[in-house]
Amino acid sequence: MNSYYNKMIVNVNFFLRGKESATQGKSCAIYAVIEVDGKKSTPFSTKLKVPVQFWMARGANLKIRPATTVHPVSESYTYAGKVNDHLCRLRQYADDATRILLAMDMTVTAES
Repeated sequence: MNSYYNKMIVNVNFFLRGKESATQGKSCAIYAVIEVDGKKSTPFSTKLKVPVQFWMARGANLKIRPATTVHPVSESYTYAGKVNDHLCRLRQYADDATRILLAMDMTVTAES
């Protein structure tokens, strides 16, 4: 097996599409980007939506609990557990797929 692929770094990052122009109560779609060794894939929808004020909340509003990078939706949001669980499963799926492809000695890129 090529030693380059043993050291491959795979990250799954999430962001809200349209949050810059959204009003405080509006929900925006959560998109994901898979990054393989610094090369990013095309963003794709997770088919989840969350109100802007609960996404990556940092304590600006004392009524909303802070979010973390592992759980980007604040626990103050009613469906935070469900949404955060789905996002964690998506990250785990990418990790599992990477391990399987590496075990099969297949090349992994951001496009595949």
